[in-house]
Amino acid sequence: MAMKLQQVRIEDETRLRYELRLETSGRNSFCYTLIAKFIGDYRDGSAGKPDLQFMAGLARMAVAIWHPAAVVLDLSELRYEWGDDMDELLSPTFAGKKAAVVVGPKCARAIATLLWGISTQKAAAEADFIFETVEQAWEAVRHRD
Repeated sequence: MAMKLQQVRIEDETRLRYELRLETSGRNSFCYTLIAKFIGDYRDGSAGKPDLQFMAGLARMAVAIWHPAAVVLDLSELRYEWGDDMDELLSPTFAGKKAAVVVGPKCARAIATLLWGISTQKAAAEADFIFETVEQAWEAVRHRD
C-alpha cells in the first residue's frame, strides 16, 4: 500500500486571527506575561470546536516557546455567542501558569452564561479571573518582584 499524504495548515482550520505579545517589565524573562489575543468570529456550538482548539493550541505553544510567568487570554475582540467548548479557556490557570481572561462586548454576555448559567444576571467580570481590560488582567496575574 502506498503512503497517502495530505498537506495541512493550522490556518485552514479557523478564520480567527491572533496576536501574541510579551509584557516585559519584569526583571527577567521568568517574570514576563504572555498576552494572547484572539480576533474574529468564533463559530457557534460544536462548530466552534476547531476555533477553541486553535486558540488553546496556539496559546499553549506560545507558553512552551517563551515560558512566561503568567498568561492573559485577550478575547476582547472575539465574537462568541455560544458553545460549551469555550470553558476550556475559562480558568484562573492555563498551561500550568497563572491566567486571566479579558472579555469584550461581543463575548462578555455569552461567557457570563457559560460561567453562571443561562438565566444569570451576573457579569462575566464578576469571576475573579475575568477582566474588562488587558491592564486589569495583567495586574491580577503579573509576577511581583
